[in-house]
Amino acid sequence: MAVTRSQTYVHLIGEPVQLFNENMLPTTREVLQVYYHHHNNEKLSKTESITVTVREVCEIWARARVPSAEERNIIHKLKLLVDKHRTVCHNKTRGGTAQMARESNFEADMNGLFDIAHHDAMNRIKIEEDRVFLVDQRTERKYVMGKIDQQLTAVEGRRAVRIQREAELRTKEDRMLNDLAQASAPASASLNNGDTSNISDLDEESSAELSDYNPECKSSDNSDTQGQTQQKRAKISANEAVSPQLAAALDCTSVSNRDAAYILHAAATTYGQYASGMSLSVSSIRRTRSKRHIQAAGDVKSAFNRDGPLVIHFDGKLLPSIAGGPGKEYRVAIIVTGRTTEKLLAIPKVVQGTAEVKTRMASCLITASEHETSSERSIKYTGKEELGDKKLDYFIGSRSHFFFQVLNLDKLFLNLPVEQWPQLEAYLHAKVVAHSLKVVNDSAERGIALASNFNKSLTKKEDEKQYFYQVVESHRKQYPDAKNATLNQ
Repeated sequence: MAVTRSQTYVHLIGEPVQLFNENMLPTTREVLQVYYHHHNNEKLSKTESITVTVREVCEIWARARVPSAEERNIIHKLKLLVDKHRTVCHNKTRGGTAQMARESNFEADMNGLFDIAHHDAMNRIKIEEDRVFLVDQRTERKYVMGKIDQQLTAVEGRRAVRIQREAELRTKEDRMLNDLAQASAPASASLNNGDTSNISDLDEESSAELSDYNPECKSSDNSDTQGQTQQKRAKISANEAVSPQLAAALDCTSVSNRDAAYILHAAATTYGQYASGMSLSVSSIRRTRSKRHIQAAGDVKSAFNRDGPLVIHFDGKLLPSIAGGPGKEYRVAIIVTGRTTEKLLAIPKVVQGTAEVKTRMASCLITASEHETSSERSIKYTGKEELGDKKLDYFIGSRSHFFFQVLNLDKLFLNLPVEQWPQLEAYLHAKVVAHSLKVVNDSAERGIALASNFNKSLTKKEDEKQYFYQVVESHRKQYPDAKNATLNQ
């Protein structure tokens, strides 16, 4: 008997349909139409119809590469929608204002998206086009899904093969470990329950060896071995494998991330760690080392302690650009020194060389007095005269007192006879401070040497390069040489 359209028509929904429109994400009306096709036409139960419909909807969302909620939550949402439709249709023959209002409100939501997106879908979506597509489907619904992206499909296929291969390797490794454990169990049992029929035939030495055998110690050794086996099976990430000390050592020896991957895998195998149980890709090592740079630079900055007045040293050199290419850039090493301090501040890139740094530092450190002229000097000597006949007062100018101001020294002892100076606390303190000042530029030259040696190391980012310099300087101070006594301190 033929079925007419009026017999299959569903109130407020329309005719049931068998398949979804696969070019767009399904609307609420389309979901209910497919549900009623399974329920009314194919005679499936309510639960089965909801489950089948939800799985078909999830396939379309997966094809659109939009993360969806869990299946049980989607099933619950569709069940509530079906119950709501049945409640609205229960009094469809009565009419009336209230019934018409309920039907109107229900139909208003029919053409909107049946939204089953994950609550954090916008952040989980990696491709911007997919994010725009989801927003469009929730609003104007102008976009449609095109053909399959062959390139992306190939990438995902290779990823799936790689994941499957890793799972097979882990399964094989677990099987080997279980075989080893089972093989060691009978040997242990035979020792604990060994045959004693021939003990009387053993000589005294063999009997003594058997009497010294302790089953408890043997079982303890077995448990330790099993514990070590369990430790070997534990997954080790790059964050655990590359400790701050190891990252600093790799930086100081200028080991690249790729070389570090080779070295760490070989070391893991040598020292008894399964290399397959370690997540040490080049990218994971790079991310971990970058994080270690930031942490170490922060620790160095917080540990810096100013001990008295400081002297700023700087020196510059033209170096190849860290970004690569034929270009060059001028870098200036800036170091401060004190009585017990020598600290590299930075090795920045400047435009006009050392002269620019001198100008900036002079403007920050020297403020000329209103009563002094620019022609006055703190030291009169110009290098053109013989010093043999000159007295001490020749080297003192009207601005020589600026030395005491900068170093915050008490200069009242200058008004007293020189013979009394050794007994004055102000003089003794000024003497200690003056002797602690480094007047040679060796520190800045070491900073420039550091920049030259590590100019092409690891990174092309300027901020990370500065972190790198701080790490290398700190590690060199902690381990000035590779002697065993130094490394074990």
